Amino acid sequence: MEITLQPRTKREENALKAIAKAMNIPIKKDDTLMSKEEFFTKIEQSRKQYKEGKFTRISNEEELEKYFEEL
Repeated sequence: MEITLQPRTKREENALKAIAKAMNIPIKKDDTLMSKEEFFTKIEQSRKQYKEGKFTRISNEEELEKYFEEL
């Protein structure tokens, strides 16, 4: 069974970690999860980058393959 907890503060995070440790429950942090505020901040950053021309245009499958090969 897996349960996802999203503490709002560092204090809550530390308390949850202490409880899990005391009960010998493993903790797995998922860096793909983010708060609503973090999500919208990333969206705004991406919009700004686009307006500044800081993006990669991929028009077809060949360009996509080339892009991934260069990563």
